[in-house]
Amino acid sequence: MAVACTEEGVELRRHGLVMRILVLNPEIDTFRALVKHRLEPALHRLEHLDELTRIVQQSNQTQPWPVHLKLDTGMHRLGFTPEECPALHKIIANHPHLLVRTVFSHLAAADDPQLDADTSRQIHLFNDAVEVLRHPSQPFKTHILNSAGLIRFPEKAGDYVRTGIG
Repeated sequence: MAVACTEEGVELRRHGLVMRILVLNPEIDTFRALVKHRLEPALHRLEHLDELTRIVQQSNQTQPWPVHLKLDTGMHRLGFTPEECPALHKIIANHPHLLVRTVFSHLAAADDPQLDADTSRQIHLFNDAVEVLRHPSQPFKTHILNSAGLIRFPEKAGDYVRTGIG
């Protein structure tokens, strides 16, 4: 399951939901609650990665904490840029307290046929960045397709799709 913010995930836990919960937009000041309630954050900035690692280390977790990495391939809102991926790969490899579960991005205009070249460019940038981030000892899943992307480009699906509006 995915929620927008940590508070939504905490509320679901308080109501007994025990499945994995991905928090798409966690605020750095909610990371302690995120760990306390076993929520999986989407990380999109190096500062978030560093702070979460610090908090996970302090909490004496015995297993690596699951995280999801958001890439900015053209939406220009949130995410690691493709240029940051080589450094990100090294950082993740040196943070044994974190386990990358998924790497994902969001298509800016998959519903607009006039912007198909931009959508193709985003998918290409995403696939290239995923290859940079891959590590044989830490496999992860990928997702980039939203509802419009799934309808128009089903052959580009990764391991998951996000059909929120669909």
